[in-house]
Amino acid sequence: MTQKQIYDAVCDLADDESVSPEEYILALIKKRNDSVLEGTDGLPEEIRTRLAGAENARREAREIKRRDRDEQAMKSDIEQFREYFPGVSADMIPAEVWNEAAGGIPLAYAYALYIRVKAENDDKAAEINRYNEERSLPVGNDESEAPYSKEDVEGMTPSAVRKNYKKILNSIKSWKF
Repeated sequence: MTQKQIYDAVCDLADDESVSPEEYILALIKKRNDSVLEGTDGLPEEIRTRLAGAENARREAREIKRRDRDEQAMKSDIEQFREYFPGVSADMIPAEVWNEAAGGIPLAYAYALYIRVKAENDDKAAEINRYNEERSLPVGNDESEAPYSKEDVEGMTPSAVRKNYKKILNSIKSWKF
């Protein structure tokens, strides 16, 4: 069965009991734990204690096995990431990629998706900037125009002199006296 099929089956069973899937699983675990010690009522306390200890040891062994499996999966995930992205260190990976990886998506896939989305966003931004640049007015630059000659300035009105004062000062530098 796939993970989805298992989850769907648990959801169906939980719906039949009118509880959430989490509550259903917790009830199953409690029922299992109770049934393990249920048949020990007539046994001496020492044997009951040993059976309970054995059950606890079995739970701990399962937890260790789970942790080992998760650790191995993480190592495999990191190896795959290093294979695909050898020049990327852990501190270069954004938090959103780590969040995706924590949610169960392999790190390499989450990072590849991040790079792809970032490239698309950069391309869209560049396209918008090109479009806006084509539609915008040219940037004015006083130095791109020819400097005023002495005669041009002498023929200006006082308001024109005030308006072009900076350009006139720059033009004076090129005049010959």
